[in-house]
Amino acid sequence: MTVVRRKRLVVTWHEVWGRDYWVDYLGPLGRVAAALERLAASLPDHVVAASTGTADRLVDLGVPRERLTAVPNGVDAAEIEAAVPAADAADVLCVGRLLANKNVDVLVDAVALLRERGRRVTATVIGTGPERERLAAQVERLGLGDQVRLLEPLEQRLDVLGAMKSARVLAFPTVREGFGMVALEALACGTPVVTTDHPDNHARHLIVPGVNGYVCGLGATALADALTQALDNADGLREGALATGRDNSWDALAATLAKVLVA
Repeated sequence: MTVVRRKRLVVTWHEVWGRDYWVDYLGPLGRVAAALERLAASLPDHVVAASTGTADRLVDLGVPRERLTAVPNGVDAAEIEAAVPAADAADVLCVGRLLANKNVDVLVDAVALLRERGRRVTATVIGTGPERERLAAQVERLGLGDQVRLLEPLEQRLDVLGAMKSARVLAFPTVREGFGMVALEALACGTPVVTTDHPDNHARHLIVPGVNGYVCGLGATALADALTQALDNADGLREGALATGRDNSWDALAATLAKVLVA
């Protein structure tokens, strides 16, 4: 339709899956899906990538660099300001769809490991998904019912942001994230983030270790070590987290995005 009407097509691209992931996800049909992804990437006059990592992968798909602009997702500063910290604060918060690639089970194992080390840490997990029953069984098996809470998604976004404000650290042990909106929202709330150093996790690019959080390997030991650092330094990491939120507010990003749209 844009060709017929001679209109410029600008598309925002949040994540590139690539051939290997498509095949792993769909089997032989994944080759068709990967071809369609490559075709779709070639159609826009300009692509706005939600992260520099996604921009690099679009180049790998054949999109010329000059037709790409990386503009991260943003947060609404006024909405963040309006959120009231939750009364039932947890040491560690985890928010998101309960999928295998989110690795919430690793967080549960990390809490158990910290208990073995003599440190009692409370963790609240907000979300639902296919891993929920397995996680509930894991919590029960490890005897962590008084430390780990599994909550259904909260009805109001402000309540989620309030939970982020009251937590000392956000744990985000995902291995696949096109951007990591949850991580950015937590940072904007002043809550440091611990996430995984995995090539498919672009949320790691939001983190400056020792400034607004930590990046670690995937595993209970690595996560427990990083959570210990973040909890011990949470107050010192707060300003770095807030600064990341300010830099990624829609007010700060709007001008860059506007230049792309009106070019």
